[in-house]
Amino acid sequence: MRKFTVILFLLVVLSPIESTFGQTPSKFWIRSLEGERFDSRKEKSPYVISFFFVNCIPCIKEIPELYKFMNTNFPNVPLLFIDPIKEDSKKDIQRSGFQAQDANHERE
Repeated sequence: MRKFTVILFLLVVLSPIESTFGQTPSKFWIRSLEGERFDSRKEKSPYVISFFFVNCIPCIKEIPELYKFMNTNFPNVPLLFIDPIKEDSKKDIQRSGFQAQDANHERE
């Protein structure tokens, strides 16, 4: 019985998990703090989405690093920072240390 349990456990743990990498994401549009609209249906190239929360310390630390990494290595790839919390205002976002003008990733 023990061998069966171990084998079953290994099969479950080692079974391939379907990856979503490289699959077509759902279509969406979003407006930036400056009022610019991003529409995924119109994007023909890849883009990066980073979700954050104004009170999330790791998120706030990650934003400048991700922005710098993208600017250095992938300057033509759009980078979207999304705060999914509806109650967070533009003022809350800027107060948290995230400056929208610093994080806008414009195509050159």
